[in-house]
Amino acid sequence: RRSPLGGAYYFDVNGNRIALRKNEAEAIIVE
Repeated sequence: RRSPLGGAYYFDVNGNRIALRKNEAEAIIVE
């Protein structure tokens, strides 16, 4: 899994990989 610039925390939600960026308040769905 690639980590977005700035780093991110990855976790699974119902089988979907979500990347929560540390410096942003947005959750990004990672395919």
